[in-house]
Amino acid sequence: MSKLEDLNKQLKTIKGIFDKVTISPSNEFVRDYTILSSYLNGDTNVYSANIWNYIMMEYRLPNISVYFNTADEALETVFEKCIHPFYLRLDILPGFNYKYKKLSSAFEKRWTINRFFINNWMIILSIILMLVTLSLSHSFRNSDMFLYDILMGLATGFMISILVSILNFYHKTQLRNKKAEFNDILNNFNYIKKLYKKVKSSILNEKLEGHDLVIEFCNFNNGLSKFIEDTREIKSLNTCSNYLWFIDYDKEIFDYSSIIVNSEFSRVVGDSITEEQETKLHMYIIEFGYYLSFFEYDIVKLEHFYGRDINIMQDKSI
Repeated sequence: MSKLEDLNKQLKTIKGIFDKVTISPSNEFVRDYTILSSYLNGDTNVYSANIWNYIMMEYRLPNISVYFNTADEALETVFEKCIHPFYLRLDILPGFNYKYKKLSSAFEKRWTINRFFINNWMIILSIILMLVTLSLSHSFRNSDMFLYDILMGLATGFMISILVSILNFYHKTQLRNKKAEFNDILNNFNYIKKLYKKVKSSILNEKLEGHDLVIEFCNFNNGLSKFIEDTREIKSLNTCSNYLWFIDYDKEIFDYSSIIVNSEFSRVVGDSITEEQETKLHMYIIEFGYYLSFFEYDIVKLEHFYGRDINIMQDKSI
């Protein structure tokens, strides 16, 4: 038996182990999965040997590191081929931190109330004084017009200060929202740019084929759909023609990849992908890169307009 055949046999065994583990994942596995996923998406492999030894011993895996140059390669292979295929079963993972979310929720409510009084104490005090002076003014209305006029004047002054505070608060909120909206645009643009670089490296540079090509392309499609969903409510992006193109492009590649995925294959998805289909997926990636480069110019233009609006808003207050 060749080394490659032996490795594939070992990987099949490991995949079977994680097939059982992910059916009803324990908190320990969820934690290991989170750490391993974060580690492999990072930029360091300093601890790869230690992490591999831990994973191997914890889940009683055969030591396949002998087939690779580094433990990092063994970790990545096990994660991609033996753990990640079951990621849909891990959709239940948000419940893992339920205990901490429940504890933090109680503190969050108290903190929100505390912040409300600290941030709005001037308005609250003005409302109290306004009500007090109005009440006192009505008590002097028929007996002492001088005190009545003074107290009504004070009440009116407090009322005006409340209105001014509310308007300034609204204006500052709009300013914060404007800054947050552009930061959201930048963060999502950096996400889609990173996603493109990854799929370009995987599909075009590493020249993936068959099943691996289809899986990588579907991951790209899912990432693009997430980008569109996260930015759908940002109205300024609808002024960018390239963003509108992304929406139609996302629908098109979803329909095309669905045809491939839903085809009848002999063993697994992608076994019978044709050369024509592979070429089409490559062309989709190249086409996306073309429009992404122009979308970057759109972001620069938006940055100019947002910056100008923010400067104008910062100079205004009552």
